[in-house]
Amino acid sequence: MTELFSEKRWTGEFFPAEAYEKRFCGEIQYSPEEGIIFSYTITGRNVPAETIFQNTLEASEDVLGAEHPQTLISLNNLAELYRDQGRYGEAENLFNRALASRKRILGDKHPNTLASLNSLSLAMVYQAQGRYDEAKPLYQSSLKVSKQVVGNDHPSTIAALGNLAGLYSDQGRYGKAHVLFHRALATCERVFGEDHLNTVSILHGLATMYQTQVRYGEAEFFHKPHPGDP
Repeated sequence: MTELFSEKRWTGEFFPAEAYEKRFCGEIQYSPEEGIIFSYTITGRNVPAETIFQNTLEASEDVLGAEHPQTLISLNNLAELYRDQGRYGEAENLFNRALASRKRILGDKHPNTLASLNSLSLAMVYQAQGRYDEAKPLYQSSLKVSKQVVGNDHPSTIAALGNLAGLYSDQGRYGKAHVLFHRALATCERVFGEDHLNTVSILHGLATMYQTQVRYGEAEFFHKPHPGDP
């Protein structure tokens, strides 16, 4: 399973640029070291990354409190690292903590709660383990709520649609996946344009599905270098 529709990409909530310069409560400043975490994870140096995430989370809990929005972001960051390491039990616990806090403080339909749902981190943990029956209701619920609250053209709704398409693809339900991927692609192209990163993410999802189906011609088309690629 390839994570294409994460909270970091679709909402920009993780690691906002201004966080590096802001002081919270006059006492805590986000360390520039957070900026190198992804280089650690990309190169497999997960121990330093884990240490930085844990230290950031502990500092945020001490200064801002356990349910401050920035603390919940730090909690989610650590959970994502555990998920990427295959430490699914630990990841599941942290994702549940973050989501429960957001629901309790902000309500089920607050944009930050939707962002947490639409990163679908907990569902992705289930999906990575082949626990499709547990992942599917989370994806479907996220899509339904996003449509109701922010509308069909919102990035959160498109992300939820892409996540559900990815689940169907992993299950081998290619007909359903194809329909949802193309629906998300059409919306992305209309709302963001062909060169936007969100559009490219959908294209990569389609390409991955076609490769799985041994439809290499179509996969090659969707994997071609694209102006929106980073």
